[in-house]
Amino acid sequence: MSFSACSRTGRDATTTAADPASPRAVEHVREVTIPRGTSLSFALDDSIGSATSRVDERVRGHLTRPVVIDGVPVVPAGSELSGAVIDVLPSHRVKGRARIGIKFNSLRAGSDSYAIAAPAIVRSAPSQVKKDTMKVAIPAAAGAVLGGVLGGGKGAVIGGAVGGGAGAGYVMSQHGPDVVLSAGTALTVKLSEPITVRVREQPTAQEVGSLN
Repeated sequence: MSFSACSRTGRDATTTAADPASPRAVEHVREVTIPRGTSLSFALDDSIGSATSRVDERVRGHLTRPVVIDGVPVVPAGSELSGAVIDVLPSHRVKGRARIGIKFNSLRAGSDSYAIAAPAIVRSAPSQVKKDTMKVAIPAAAGAVLGGVLGGGKGAVIGGAVGGGAGAGYVMSQHGPDVVLSAGTALTVKLSEPITVRVREQPTAQEVGSLN
C-alpha cells in the first residue's frame, strides 16, 4: 500500500515537471527614429542658480509631454532627462549680468537610456542699465538743486557733479540680481541630432487569443 502511494506521487511529480509553461503573449519591440528638431518639453527636478550652483553639477528634469511620432507616443511623459551645469557667472558689480547655462545629454524612458545632442540652455539676469541710470540721475538732480540754493550758476554745476558722483558710488556698491531656475521650471529644448528609441507594444487581443 505504501509502495503504491509512493509510485503515484512519483508519477504526479514527473507529470508536473513535464507540463509545458502556460503560453504568454510576447510584447513586440520596434525601433522609431525621433528626427532632429523635435522639441522636448520638460520641467526641472532640481533647483539651480547663478549664486549657488557650480560647473559640472548634475541637473535632472522630466518630460511634461510625450514625444509623439506619426500620432504614436514613442517616449512617455515622465521620462527623465539628465545633464549638467556648464556655465555659471554670479552677479558682479555693474561689470556684467549673472547667468547660468545647462546642457542635457541623456534621456531615460523606462529601462532604456539614450544619449542625446541638444543645445545648451542659458539664462541671464535682466539688465540693470535703466535702474543704474536712475540711481545716478536722481542724486545728480538733487545735487544741482543743492548747488543752486547755495550759490546758483557755477554752484549748480558743482552740486550736480557732486550729486552724480554720489549716485555712481551707490550703484558701484550694489550687486545685480542673480539667476534662479527653481524646481518645476518649464523649459523646452530641441534635438540637434536624431535619436532612435525602442518602443514596446502590447500584443493585440487576437494574438493573445491565438495563444489560448
